[in-house]
Amino acid sequence: MLAGFLVYLVQYLQNVQGLDALRSGLAILSFGVALLLTTQGLTRFLSTVDLRIRAMGGLVVVRAGVAG
Repeated sequence: MLAGFLVYLVQYLQNVQGLDALRSGLAILSFGVALLLTTQGLTRFLSTVDLRIRAMGGLVVVRAGVAG
């Protein structure tokens, strides 16, 4: 899903915004760096949380996604 988003984002930046390939890559570079840092931080944080609480949190997120 993420790879598909990035493909369409690059197509948008090149075809609609008129950026070349280098500028499109630099434009999405910040997204990749933010994703990397956020993933690392959340992994460390979630390792301290009990498995049952994480499971309930996941179910709440799924329920909210289905409801909305």
